[in-house]
Amino acid sequence: MEVAKPAPVIRGRSRPRPALGLLAQELQLDVHDLTFSGRPGERIAFGAAAGLRHTLSPDHSKLTVGARTDLTDRWVVVTAARLRRDWTWDMLKDASFTVERTLERDGAAPVTEEVGTLELRRTVSATTQLRPQRDFTRLIFFDAIDGHPAGCAFPRPIRVTYTLKPTFTTPPAQTDPLAPVTLDLPVTAPPRRGTTENQVLPGLGLGARRGAELGPTPP
Repeated sequence: MEVAKPAPVIRGRSRPRPALGLLAQELQLDVHDLTFSGRPGERIAFGAAAGLRHTLSPDHSKLTVGARTDLTDRWVVVTAARLRRDWTWDMLKDASFTVERTLERDGAAPVTEEVGTLELRRTVSATTQLRPQRDFTRLIFFDAIDGHPAGCAFPRPIRVTYTLKPTFTTPPAQTDPLAPVTLDLPVTAPPRRGTTENQVLPGLGLGARRGAELGPTPP
C-alpha cells in the first residue's frame, strides 16, 4: 500500500471549473463538467465525506460534485493512495477502507472521527479495460472542511490528518499500519469586520512532500 503525498486542496471564491481542471491535472484524473474519473487503463475507486455533496457511479469509478457552490468558500481536500495488488485480489470487505480524520483547530483539542469509506467493487468500467494496468488500484477520497472559526474566535491555521484503515475479510496475523498524511491549512477566512477589498486568498495549494507546510499561493 502506497500513500500519496499530502493531499491537494482547493480553497477560493473564484469560478470552480478552472480550479477543478488544475486539481484533476495534479491528481492525473479526467474531469468533465463536475465529474471526475480515472484515465483509460486504470482501475480507480472514489469516495467522499458526507460534508461534500456528491454522487458516485455504481462501480465507484466516477465522482460527481453536487453543485459548483459546493466547492466555494471552503477547503476541498483530496487524499490519494495506491493499492499495489492485482485486480483479482479480494481480501477486503465491501467497505474496503475506512477514512479517519483528525482535526486540530482554534486551539482546541484534536477531534478524530471516521468521515467516510472507500469501496472496491468487483467490477471494472469499459475504459479501464483499454490497455489495463492490472497491478494496482488507485484510491481517491474527497473531503470538505469549513475554514471559518467558531463564533468570533480569531482565525488560526488548521491541521488535518488522514489515515486509511483496511477492513479485511479475514484479518491477517500481522499488519503494518498505514502512515497517516498530515496537511496544514493556512488562514483564509475573511475578517468579520472591516473591508476585504485588498485581501488575497490562495487558490490551489499543493503539498510538495509528506509533512510539508502549505502556504498561500501568489495572487
